[in-house]
Amino acid sequence: MKSWSVSDAELSPGMRRALVAATMLLCLAWFFRDCLATGLHILYGDSYDGVIEVAILNHWYQVFVEGAAWDVMGYFHPYPATLGYNDTYVLPGIPFTIARIFGADPFLAAFASHVAMKALGFAGMYVLLRRGIGISLALALAGAALFATANVSLLHMYHAQLLSVGLLPWLGFLALRAVAALREDRPRALVGHGCGFALLYGATALGRDLAPRVGVVLGSKNEVERVTAEGGRGDVRNAPTIAPPGRRGNCKN
Repeated sequence: MKSWSVSDAELSPGMRRALVAATMLLCLAWFFRDCLATGLHILYGDSYDGVIEVAILNHWYQVFVEGAAWDVMGYFHPYPATLGYNDTYVLPGIPFTIARIFGADPFLAAFASHVAMKALGFAGMYVLLRRGIGISLALALAGAALFATANVSLLHMYHAQLLSVGLLPWLGFLALRAVAALREDRPRALVGHGCGFALLYGATALGRDLAPRVGVVLGSKNEVERVTAEGGRGDVRNAPTIAPPGRRGNCKN
């Protein structure tokens, strides 16, 4: 009987790249199927954390494009120099800004940042499995697909900051490459991969836990204590927010 299996060596580099891209697009379409089915009229998030996320992302758009002060957001007034309670969205702010430049409203741009972070996670897991560990193409694609479409990630899309877990495979890959370079006595490769790991780790920390508790890290602890002593509670109900365009709703999973 003739076998229909195809080994990795029988596929050209172009065919492998096309297969990886097609698999990633299918995974993204499946993961974001609820929003796509409504024509992007229903998006992930809620009226509290979701709006805070969009406000912080739009802050980075103003920083990157309009030159606004990076550490002054205004959403958490009266606390000074506070970007967020524990999330600052620096890396997701990059695709958000690109989408805004091309005319997307803040909520659609936030959705674009979700897609970008999920795609980054798929690519990272594929690279880790394929090039870092060296398993077969089929298994690497399967592992990346499972990682990108994990149901637990879908259930927590109202906390989009958790998409930063997609950066962990890249950290693992850089760490493996750095260790291999150390064992093989390749100092330049060791420095390159080690610095890449440090930079990405720092960017991940910036995006997730830069201001862990009401601006104590970014701002002055004495200033925060002074504002609190004067009765300031940072009530976000009276803080400026971004009104959703039209009748766009929220997709809760």
